Amino acid sequence: RTIDLTNDSQTSVALTKILLADRFGARDLTYVRRAVEADAAPTGDAWLLIGDAALRARHAAAADPTLHVLDLGAEWLAWTGLPFVYAVWAVRASLPAEEKARLAAFLEMSLAEGEQDLAGLATAAAAADPSLGDASELTRYLRAFRYRLGPDEEAGLTCFRALWKEHRLDA
Repeated sequence: RTIDLTNDSQTSVALTKILLADRFGARDLTYVRRAVEADAAPTGDAWLLIGDAALRARHAAAADPTLHVLDLGAEWLAWTGLPFVYAVWAVRASLPAEEKARLAAFLEMSLAEGEQDLAGLATAAAAADPSLGDASELTRYLRAFRYRLGPDEEAGLTCFRALWKEHRLDA
């Protein structure tokens, strides 16, 4: 069995490999990195899509009973009981404290502004590209994200790092 993997996210690729091996026991797989998000037709038995390409595929799969969609974040949460952290804003320790504070304040303000209007953002995205899903689907999608790093997210990161090393995914 061959799995087409995105070229765009090493983290999602690692999560896919870990989940397929450890959660689902699928160990004899061939992985191929391909630009499946860039409208390259997938050739594998399964494929990893992220971002808008994944939203489009999930929306299209609702009408195609031959396709099975697996949400990696939901599977990780069901398996570990921990949220999965896909991205983190980070700065160098050497950045001056006043710059760190200014950046943190800007990010917090921007995040709070976006959180206040997730439905509006979803409505705009659905209007701009209906293949992503309708406004209510996209609102649910956006509300499922955790936008701040807390103790549960830190524990999720620690668990993922350990599995990454165990699977030797740096090699």
